[in-house]
Amino acid sequence: MKSFSKIFSQGAAAFILGLILVIGVSCGKKEATQNANLNPNEIEVSYENGRPIISWQTDEPTHGSVFFGAQSGDYDHFAYEAEGLTRNHSIKIISADSAVNYVFVVRSNNKDGLESFSSERTFRPQSATGGDLLEWTMLDIAQGVAIGDCHFIRTPSGYKVIIDSGDGDKVNSIFAFCSNRNLDHFNLAVLTHLHSDHYGGFTNGIFENYSIDSLMLAQRHESSYDGAYGNVASSAEANGIGVGVIKEGDTLNWDPEITVTALHSGSIGDGNENNSSIVLKITYGEIDLILSGDAEIPSESMMIDHFSSAELDCEILKIAHHGRYDANSDEWFEITSPDVALISVDQETSWGGNSLPSESVVSRLFDLGIDTYRSDRNYPNGATYRHGNVTLLTDGVSYDIIIN
Repeated sequence: MKSFSKIFSQGAAAFILGLILVIGVSCGKKEATQNANLNPNEIEVSYENGRPIISWQTDEPTHGSVFFGAQSGDYDHFAYEAEGLTRNHSIKIISADSAVNYVFVVRSNNKDGLESFSSERTFRPQSATGGDLLEWTMLDIAQGVAIGDCHFIRTPSGYKVIIDSGDGDKVNSIFAFCSNRNLDHFNLAVLTHLHSDHYGGFTNGIFENYSIDSLMLAQRHESSYDGAYGNVASSAEANGIGVGVIKEGDTLNWDPEITVTALHSGSIGDGNENNSSIVLKITYGEIDLILSGDAEIPSESMMIDHFSSAELDCEILKIAHHGRYDANSDEWFEITSPDVALISVDQETSWGGNSLPSESVVSRLFDLGIDTYRSDRNYPNGATYRHGNVTLLTDGVSYDIIIN
């Protein structure tokens, strides 16, 4: 894997630890609370094959994470452990460049909104990032009045997938990302459903300018979207891209080291194309990710009926429909039980007279102790606006989130 100094931009704005404890009034959040029983104790830094491992203990079972950056108070990397609530914490740092001195704080938090931070300490990786990593980047394309989704997946073996492509007006953001990453080929494109804020980039330059082996669509769609289906499919085929479908329950062969399962795909007959969305679960070792398109509450209910709680459990959840209230039910959050949530949204975005994300969704995520990264507030639970991509890297045991 390339040096992170090349992959991620170096101009990340300062992330101030105090912002984690200050909650935006516009989001209707409550204030996070420090709690002495959660204090990280006996913090140690050790090294395995040159990579730092941060270990500590807490008096009560908590979730653990490490916030770090190249300068004091400037945290743009956030490392999490797969372990649930525990007193004994250990996180291997996988996203730091070698020969750089990093400043870090340890954070312990529980599901009641209580958290505690250590004082700052330092580590210095002794070798470059190695091993087989899974990457998921949520691109920042939901800007201004436009909304949309675009996600890039690179599997441990190097299989490259683009999921959705935003609105056609925002395709230059995708071009810039691909140029920065030297991407000119995708093994697979996935279109979750036939709304223009998800397929616009595909038909406005991506199919034409990039080598793509195949495009996968939902098993079926609402009949009112036949025209959109024909437009997307014909555009793909005109550029030599094979077109196929994903069905609910399919296992997708992206990489022998990961499992990809379609939890949902295709119309449920309610006339709402959002509920045709492809929902994918990606599992790598102990880490589970769910990418949920714009699937609304009826689709969530169907998945809950069709799959066990273990099959729906995840560490990282992409929040559906840009955080709107018509998705993201209490039952869905309870059964998926994520530690981290990602939302593709912009502070200026509204839909149907409602701002996105809905205050009720943001508040429930916070009340559940779920760290939330938004493309317009791309540090966890941010109280001020700052756009940027959000990248997740995992070795199947722990995972790091990098903002830029």
